[in-house]
Amino acid sequence: NKCRWVQRFLYLCVFTHNAYNLYTVIWRSPHISNSEDCGPTHAEFTMRLKNTTKFQNGSVYTGSDMYPPGSYWVENDTIWVCPCRIRTCIPKCCPNGYSFVSINNRTCTDECDESFLDLYISALASSSQIHTQETLHTENYLVVDNKTCNVFVEDFELEVTDWSQLHDDVFNKDSTLIKINEYCFESIVNKSEIFHMKCVLDEDIGIKEEKEDEEEEEGEERQG
Repeated sequence: NKCRWVQRFLYLCVFTHNAYNLYTVIWRSPHISNSEDCGPTHAEFTMRLKNTTKFQNGSVYTGSDMYPPGSYWVENDTIWVCPCRIRTCIPKCCPNGYSFVSINNRTCTDECDESFLDLYISALASSSQIHTQETLHTENYLVVDNKTCNVFVEDFELEVTDWSQLHDDVFNKDSTLIKINEYCFESIVNKSEIFHMKCVLDEDIGIKEEKEDEEEEEGEERQG
């Protein structure tokens, strides 16, 4: 009887853990919309796993993380996971360990001393009406390199950080979640401040330049 109770307790622990992870996949996955499944077609923010254990329910376990079905895929016997399915991902403009020289000189430099994640959590706690420094835990967040944004000044637009637009710590506008590859955060060397940047893609730059050329031509025609 004692063994049965121990076995039931272990089953309950596993069930609770799996239920929580399933909840995070369904309800706490704002970075990947329903139309963008975790798979090779959306592999910008994925990781390859090593030393994994696969359970009978289809979940993959590595270290302290468990990835339920739908948060990973297998390709050529290699397991790729979508960590933004189980954590809140924070897109970073510069690679890890780098920050902007200044707000006007958005060149990435490795002369940064403070932890980017600590700065982000501090900024979130001081600006949010929901969160406090005590309720925010670093293990619930994952800083990811937003490779969609390049490290050139014309590829970033400074956005006013309105923390009221955060939904589950993810920016949204007009009740629509902004995709993780469309914005990023970055700090400035020797400054304890986080800046919210909009990623300007190459095609956006081309459209902007075309509009500027058209406006310039219209101005010349008026003067002529």
